[in-house]
Amino acid sequence: SPTNSLSPSFEPSHSPTRAPSMMPTTTPSSSPTTPITLYASKVRIQHNSVGYINIMEVQVFSGGTNVALQGTAELSSTLPVSPGQDWNFDAFTAIDGITSDTSVFAHSSEENGTQGVA
Repeated sequence: SPTNSLSPSFEPSHSPTRAPSMMPTTTPSSSPTTPITLYASKVRIQHNSVGYINIMEVQVFSGGTNVALQGTAELSSTLPVSPGQDWNFDAFTAIDGITSDTSVFAHSSEENGTQGVA
């Protein structure tokens, strides 16, 4: 039977339809195409092995506004602070807007891989 020259092949063509070019076939857009619209009410960060979660700040933007500041944060456990230490490891510190104080961040106790921040 005759061979169809247009049948699919796993081999490269020895007679391409166009000559090779270093130029794109279309001009790329100078601005992003369409923004992705997401509707969500929670953000979950999970650690899937034995260890800790340490988070300085979570930021979630909508229309240029950090909407995480209006939310609540939960942590499956909180590392206890020894008396006299000036640390704050509570969950709310992950969404308090403070990114410069290295003594204030969410810190879990050591867990088996199911802990998370929501």
